[in-house]
Amino acid sequence: MLRISSITVFLFITCSAFAQKAWESKIIAGFLVPHHEDMVQMMAPIRGFEISRSWKIDSAGSVAIKQNHPYCGIGVNYFNLGKSINGNAFTAFGYYDAGINLKSKTTLRGRFAFGVGYLTKQYNAFTNPLNRAIGSNINGFMQIYTYLQTPIGKYNDLQLGIGLSHFSNGNWSQPNLGINLPSVLLGIKARDKSTRYLNVLQIHKVPTNIQWEFSARLGKRQIGIDNPRNIVNYLVEATIIYPHNEFRQWRIGVVSFFDKTYVFTKFQPLPSKIRPDQITELAIQAGHEYRIGRVGLVTDLGFYIYRPDRSKRIYYEGIGLKLYVTDNLVLINRLKVHLTTADYFEWGLCYNITSSNRVNPGFVNGFKWVFRGFRNRHNNFF
Repeated sequence: MLRISSITVFLFITCSAFAQKAWESKIIAGFLVPHHEDMVQMMAPIRGFEISRSWKIDSAGSVAIKQNHPYCGIGVNYFNLGKSINGNAFTAFGYYDAGINLKSKTTLRGRFAFGVGYLTKQYNAFTNPLNRAIGSNINGFMQIYTYLQTPIGKYNDLQLGIGLSHFSNGNWSQPNLGINLPSVLLGIKARDKSTRYLNVLQIHKVPTNIQWEFSARLGKRQIGIDNPRNIVNYLVEATIIYPHNEFRQWRIGVVSFFDKTYVFTKFQPLPSKIRPDQITELAIQAGHEYRIGRVGLVTDLGFYIYRPDRSKRIYYEGIGLKLYVTDNLVLINRLKVHLTTADYFEWGLCYNITSSNRVNPGFVNGFKWVFRGFRNRHNNFF
């Protein structure tokens, strides 16, 4: 959670120094929708509001052309979750906003936000037993909005759209079913008169060379409400990174997870002797990174080629943030998920090595590069 907060602050400092600014305010209405039978009693209408500050990233370069003048920003919001057992939610977050032009000056935009939320009510066997979704006051926050934005004045825009907000602690504390809040939103954006903006290509340009990324991470999780215990898991990862354009790159790699929850038994201590095959997961994964300055948004999809048993789905998803301390040293926080079931938050370090192998950027070129590498090795072998 601290790492997410640090990245949010970094976005604020970086953007506020350069870019055109705007204030945004929104009113939000929707529902807390149960996605598990243990949450039926928590269903309720929700309402809230949001205030945010945004900064234009690019108004002239390729980013502006492809994404209709994207913005980054920070904000705070509040949700009344509709029932006393649900409580209220207070959130601080950072976000990235991009769009496509429809007609005239109306745009269809999308926003992706990360942050930290404080939920006032959590599960307690004695005082709040009906809240079986939230096991801690502090939770991670993710949000997706899509909305129409149209001018209603020289410096003001009207926003109307739909969104989904999600709170979860990533199994940091049980229970952790998380809550989903689909909603509609109505907002006003007030822009200042400045034309300054932050050109991300002057801060960072994805290299046209192959990169190797090596990472070591760990994550804590709990299992079960009646016998919660903290279990720390580890992973190591090796990834090839292939450039797509100035700010996007593709990822493919292998991962080894060491997950002690496979040998966990309720009300029993962990075994004193654990064989590697009892806790090791081997997986291949592929994904994408979108990088703005020294902040990267990573999305991965992985498939297990070995797991001790079938208690987990054969595939997993990962979504996370990277903070580039230098071009080589990277801090990373990623949430590993099996469909709608969180596994745990991963925290760790990456080290990137840029090879001398210069390539042609793009997804198709990357596929050709991988295939050509296998073909050349096959020919050399024979």
